[in-house]
Amino acid sequence: MREKSVSRFGGNLVIGTIILGMLWLNTAGIYYCFKYDEVGDRVAVWWVPPYTWYKSLEFSYRLLAGGLPYSGGEARSDRVVAEGGGSGMPPASATDHSGSIDHYRELAEQGDPTAQYNMGIIYSQGHGVPMDHDEALKWYLRAAEQGHAKAQFNLGAIYEMGLGAPQDYDKALKWYLEAARHGSVRAQTNLGSMYSEGLGVTQDFGEALKWFLKAAQAERESAPAQNNLGKIYATGRGVPRDYARAFEWYLKAAEQGYPEAQYSVAVMYFAGKGTQQDQSEGMKWLRKAAEQGFTEAEGDLGALYDEGRLLPQDHKEAIKWYIKAASKGYTNAQCNLGRMFEQGLGISKDNAEAVKWYKKAAERGHAGAQNLLGSMYASGRGVPQDYREAAKWANMAAEQGYAPAQYNLGVMCEMGLGVAKRKQEALRWYRKAAEQGVEAAKLKIRELGMAAVPKVPGRP
Repeated sequence: MREKSVSRFGGNLVIGTIILGMLWLNTAGIYYCFKYDEVGDRVAVWWVPPYTWYKSLEFSYRLLAGGLPYSGGEARSDRVVAEGGGSGMPPASATDHSGSIDHYRELAEQGDPTAQYNMGIIYSQGHGVPMDHDEALKWYLRAAEQGHAKAQFNLGAIYEMGLGAPQDYDKALKWYLEAARHGSVRAQTNLGSMYSEGLGVTQDFGEALKWFLKAAQAERESAPAQNNLGKIYATGRGVPRDYARAFEWYLKAAEQGYPEAQYSVAVMYFAGKGTQQDQSEGMKWLRKAAEQGFTEAEGDLGALYDEGRLLPQDHKEAIKWYIKAASKGYTNAQCNLGRMFEQGLGISKDNAEAVKWYKKAAERGHAGAQNLLGSMYASGRGVPQDYREAAKWANMAAEQGYAPAQYNLGVMCEMGLGVAKRKQEALRWYRKAAEQGVEAAKLKIRELGMAAVPKVPGRP
C-alpha cells in the first residue's frame, strides 16, 4: 500500500530555501506512519516547532496495516504454502535426502496420505530434488483427497495465490473449507480473509467473523485471526466499531509474538484508543514489533530517535532504523533518510545520497519526498540544476494536495521557472496552498492582486 502524508499549515510557516530569489517551502519534517480509524487515515497529533525552515512532524497513529485483512506483507505470511512436513520430514538444511525421499515415495505410492503430503513438501520446497510445482500439486492432491488437512490447506493457498498453479478462487475456497472442517486453523483464518475480501465469494463480514472467531480460539496458530478480529473491530467492518474489543484482540495476538499486532497495540497505547494512554507501554510494544522486522515499526522507531520524542535524541540510532525500513521500500523512512543525508544528521552530509533516497520515495508517490526532490533540482544540490525537473516533481506533489508544493509550483508559474510564466496559474496554486493555511501563499495572492489594480490618474 502506498504511504500517504498529510500536513497542516498555520501561522508561523514561512521560512524556506531561497533559490535565486524564489522561496521554496521545504517540509523536511519527520514522517511517521502511525494512523487510526479508517484504513488509510492519517491524523496528525504532534507538531515540531518551526526551525530555520518549516518542519511538520507527521506523527499519525496507525492501527491498520493497510487493509482488511492480510494486506501488509507480515499479515499475509500465513497465506503461503508453509505447512511444514509431517513426522520424520527432513529438515530444510539437510544436504542428502535421497534415502528419505525414496522412503516417502514408497509409502506415498502405497497410498499413505502423510507420505503423499511430505512428497508435496519435498517437491514444492526442493528438498533434495529440483523444485517441481506440478509434482508437488499432484502429491498434495492425492493426500487432500484422503482428508489430509495440511495438504488441503496447502492446495487452498496454492490456488488462492497462484503459487505454481493458475489462480483459482473457487478451488481455493473448496480446499480451505475441507481443511477448515478438519480443524486447520490456518484454513479457517484464510477462509475469513476470503469472505472479508470477497474473493471467490460474495463479500460477507458475518461469515468472515465466524471463521476468524473459530480460528482465534485455537490454542495454536491463532494470532493471525486474532489480529484480523482487531482490524474488524477497529474499522467497524460488519460490526459496530469497538476500540476496546479491537485492543483486546490485538493484545492477544501481540502476546503470541505477532509483529503487526504488536505495532497496533503500541499505537493504541500512544493514542489512548481502546485502552488508557500509556506511552511507556506503547514504546515497549513498538520496539518489540521493530525488533521483529515490522517495517512501519522500524521506520517509526527511527523517527522517535530522530526527533527525541519519548526517547533520547540519537541520530545514529535513527539512521539505523531508517535504513532497515527504507531498504524494504518504506517511503516515509526513505524520505527521512534523505533528510538525514541532506542535513548531515548523524552521518556525513551528502546531497547526492539525499537525492537518491528522496527519489526512491518520490517515485512511489510520497508527496513530501517529491517536494524535497523538487527543491534539490531547483537549487542544484546533489544534481545539476534543472527547473523543469523541479517543476515536474512539485507538480506531482501539488496534484496530491500537498500544500508546500502547491505554493512552490505557484512561485515557478509566477516566475516562469521550468514552466510557462502564467499569473493566473500561479494564483490558482497559491489559492490552493492558502486554503490549507500557507501564509506565504496568502501574501502572494495579496501581492498579485494589488499589482493587478490599475492606477487612477492623479492618485499616488
